[in-house]
Amino acid sequence: MKTALDTNVISELLDGHGRSQDVLQHLNSLHRQGPLLICGVVYAELHARSNTPQTLIDRFLEETGIGFDVEGSRDLWAEAGRANADYHARRRAGGLSGVRPVLPDFLIGAHALLRADRLFTLNPDDFSDFPTLQIITL
Repeated sequence: MKTALDTNVISELLDGHGRSQDVLQHLNSLHRQGPLLICGVVYAELHARSNTPQTLIDRFLEETGIGFDVEGSRDLWAEAGRANADYHARRRAGGLSGVRPVLPDFLIGAHALLRADRLFTLNPDDFSDFPTLQIITL
């Protein structure tokens, strides 16, 4: 069973904060059930972190056996756009204006939906626009 990872899971492990042991234990359990992978958006978000050089990111992914899925179909991009449009339509219907830049979450969710069997995230509410996606969290 393939498990896609959200950026916050890897960030938690790189930072070594309070939940890192729980995250690592959960990640190891998921890895015993099948491959772990990230999409290009997660990889890009990891590079946006301060004080996290590419060599550290690449070494971490290699040592933990997390794969980098560079495949991205038109369906993936369309699914992300659909979910993003639904989100903004709900915000407008609720009287909220302005655009909140959440497209990366929708790309991560669409990737998990179409290229994996589930998503491990520490922010499950970010993926409520993917009702058929299996979400794993702590």
